[in-house]
Amino acid sequence: RRRDAESAIRLSQPFRRVWLVLFQSGPVDPDAHILHALAGRHKVGGYWEFFRRLPAEGASIVLFER
Repeated sequence: RRRDAESAIRLSQPFRRVWLVLFQSGPVDPDAHILHALAGRHKVGGYWEFFRRLPAEGASIVLFER
């Protein structure tokens, strides 16, 4: 839910590695606030795109590491 974006950022702080799975994230985090917050604290350790027939079926996975 959109109101959970801030708590997701706060809860991720103590972890050395954070996986971010973006699947139809537009309605939940339209400005990619979670992605930008994690990128400001961590480096990208990996990025994977999974494409399906329809755009709504695709997913992006980002591994952030400290």
